[in-house]
Amino acid sequence: MESAIYIIVIIIILLIFNARAIEHRDMCGFWSASAEFCDEAELESATLYLGSGLFTKDAYIIFENAEGIIVNNPIDIKFGINVPSILPYRSHSRAYKCGIDWLGNKPECMPSSVVLVHYPILHKIVMHSGDEIIGIFYKNLSLGELNPPNSEAEQSTKGEILA
Repeated sequence: MESAIYIIVIIIILLIFNARAIEHRDMCGFWSASAEFCDEAELESATLYLGSGLFTKDAYIIFENAEGIIVNNPIDIKFGINVPSILPYRSHSRAYKCGIDWLGNKPECMPSSVVLVHYPILHKIVMHSGDEIIGIFYKNLSLGELNPPNSEAEQSTKGEILA
């Protein structure tokens, strides 16, 4: 009986880590701000890139207004501890408290602590700090690779090009 409880606990822990990995893998890539958000924020464009990593993601953020680029920074986003769902797509959204390391080049207009709300089914991320919305981003597959790195398709394409 005792060993069955240990096995169940281990299975639950593995499911939680797997779910978190799925959620974070889906967040990787390029995210572009909606036209509606850009109009309200008086921006021409806003782009967020989220790299790989479970607890810290290498990222890049670019905001541009009519006068030019106002934010153009590589950043590290440190995700706080969050109780993940065992079934990541069963919840409508997942909020992450995050710290932003501006790597020594913090713009005055940007905070160092944000909440990222990920809507996996809508392919949407809302970044806010308190009552201020910093960005409403949608997954932009046209800016990134459609196939994951080292996929069979990428390897076969490389083989065809080199042959």
